[in-house]
Amino acid sequence: MEAELGCNPSFVWRSLLEARELVGACTVWQVGDRQSIEVSDHRWLNNPPQFRPGIDTNLKVADLIDQQTRQWNKPLLQATFQQSTMNDILRIKIVRLNQPENAEHSTAREDKKFWNKMWKLHLPPKRNFIWRACSDILPTSTNLCRRRIPVASTCTICQQQEETVAHVLWECPLARNVWCMVKGQLQKCNSETPNFYILAQQMEEKLPKKDLELWAMVSWSIWNARNRFLFEKKQSTPSTTLLQEYQRFCRTAMST
Repeated sequence: MEAELGCNPSFVWRSLLEARELVGACTVWQVGDRQSIEVSDHRWLNNPPQFRPGIDTNLKVADLIDQQTRQWNKPLLQATFQQSTMNDILRIKIVRLNQPENAEHSTAREDKKFWNKMWKLHLPPKRNFIWRACSDILPTSTNLCRRRIPVASTCTICQQQEETVAHVLWECPLARNVWCMVKGQLQKCNSETPNFYILAQQMEEKLPKKDLELWAMVSWSIWNARNRFLFEKKQSTPSTTLLQEYQRFCRTAMST
């Protein structure tokens, strides 16, 4: 991305360089264990990093990674960056360049086990929805902003936090009010992860199949309630949102 045109460029090379700006606008780096990426370099994020006042910006991205867990150091991120930048960073998957081969195989096995279980749930439309949510491709406000669509990144419902997938389906006051009304083991589940895929993995580990199906269906219903509010200006109460999903859940259970 830093190459220059040169003194006698070919047509192909000239065309590639002319397209570089467009490609660069749609590209971010993967983050591994190396020390080469400067935090202040805007290319590893979709947007230039926004620092808190008085913060030393001469950091490497590797400095933001907990060397024990190989995960993002969330307290350090909170102390270093504005909320929008922290959310962008937490969505980036850390590529474990130096992890042992058996650790890679273990992660692959865990992912395969998770998706095998999810695809066997008795709710076909919702399985695809959960896959889209875990892949972070739902059209939330933050995802639209990452695609350079000029919309506010704040939550459509609460107008307080950035609207990530995890926020709108789990953390938003509307979502929390709905989840508080759900019975069973879901009542005991608590998570503050900003990553919906990690949340889904936690649910898969904690919940029996029926409760996991209910969790997926209620998540889908919360998303629909959000869309009705955004596009139709219709606000559903938590009890209405949950009642509709219980009815669907019962119909699905009776048909299997």
